[in-house]
Amino acid sequence: MAMGPVATSSASSKSIKAVIRSYNGKVEVAEGKVVTAAGTYEESSAPKDPAPVETAISESVAVLRALKAKVALQSANAPRVKRAKAKIEKGVGEVIVGFGYLYTAFAEKATNPEAANTAAEKSVAVVEEGQKNVRAGVKLLG
Repeated sequence: MAMGPVATSSASSKSIKAVIRSYNGKVEVAEGKVVTAAGTYEESSAPKDPAPVETAISESVAVLRALKAKVALQSANAPRVKRAKAKIEKGVGEVIVGFGYLYTAFAEKATNPEAANTAAEKSVAVVEEGQKNVRAGVKLLG
C-alpha cells in the first residue's frame, strides 16, 4: 500500500516526537548534574574548582548534540514538519551555544568576574531563546 502525503507527514512527525521523548530523561539528568555541580561550586570555599561544573556542562552538551543529530536524521516531507524540525534543530543548537557561554562563565569566574557575569547573562538569554524555538517546533509537530 502506498502512503500518501498525509500519512508520510504523520509518520515523520511521530518519529521526531519519539526521538525527543526518548531524550527527555537524558537531557533532564544531564541538566540536573549541571545545576547540582553549579550549586556545589557556589557553596564551596575558596579556591573554587570549576572543573566539576565544566565536566557536567560538557556531558550535557554531548547529550544535546546527540539529540540534535538524531532529530536531523528524521525525515520531514511536509512543510509543517520541515519547519518544526528546523526550529527544533535550531533551538537545540542555541541551547548548546548557551551552555558554551556558561562553561566560559565558570572558567573565568575566579580570574575575571566581570567577563564571567557577561558570559552567564549571554548563556541565560541564548538558552531561553533555544528553549523557545524547541517548544515552537514541538508545537508545530502537533
